[in-house]
Amino acid sequence: RYRCSSMQACMKVETSPWSPAANVLYGAFNHTVWALGLGGLMLLCFVRAPGTRWINVLLGAEAWQKGMKLTYSAYLLHPLVLVFFYCQYDRSVAYLDATLVSNFIAFSAVTFACALVVWLFVEKPLANLTAIFLAAIAGQAASGEA
Repeated sequence: RYRCSSMQACMKVETSPWSPAANVLYGAFNHTVWALGLGGLMLLCFVRAPGTRWINVLLGAEAWQKGMKLTYSAYLLHPLVLVFFYCQYDRSVAYLDATLVSNFIAFSAVTFACALVVWLFVEKPLANLTAIFLAAIAGQAASGEA
């Protein structure tokens, strides 16, 4: 089994287990193919194609609802968390399996804690204000029509 001697060795085309042509094709098309596949799956679920009910049930489960409210904030905040932590280091980062796993867990926990704070103190209050504002506008529109 091929194993890189270091992270840098895995990034170099010369030491990659793939051929240069395969590396170029992967780099050129991986995001496009992923987006097309995901878009096709979403379209099939939207039109309720046969065989996609289990995907709708799985992805629409109530268990996902709490976490999904934090994912976009976590997406926006994770670069800030990474920059904050990595700029605190006074030496280079050693890429060991244990370091990667512990950093992933720590960064994820800090990122989602920050996302929870943003959701509690920014997103939810603004969503409540928006709901109140839209209800007031709908009430004015209904009374104006009568």
